[in-house]
Amino acid sequence: MPYPKATRTAISYRCIYNNHRDYYPDGPHSHHSYEVFIHIRGGHTFQLDEQLVPLRPLDVFVIPPGQKHGLPEAQPLKDYESLVLRLTADTLHELSFRDCDLRKELDHIILMHGQQLKITQE
Repeated sequence: MPYPKATRTAISYRCIYNNHRDYYPDGPHSHHSYEVFIHIRGGHTFQLDEQLVPLRPLDVFVIPPGQKHGLPEAQPLKDYESLVLRLTADTLHELSFRDCDLRKELDHIILMHGQQLKITQE
């Protein structure tokens, strides 16, 4: 029996950690993919479109494709740490299963809870 035709998906992630080094923020930018941004430490402000949001440790932002976002600081950041996961709509579709469309779930989270979430420790 032949294997199903392989499809190529783009799952990308980026982990940035600077320990007593300078991190120069990209400034506001956008992507063609969804982004889950987890702020761990460093930095003061996150920008969503024209809105500036104060950053706290373990803030999570869910950013849809095309939305302008980023760290607007003009100065280098010290001891900056974050985790960024970018997923295309096609990748989310491929990772979805029978009754759960992950793209729709992310859109629902944004609609119901806004883009800024908080990780809580139990």
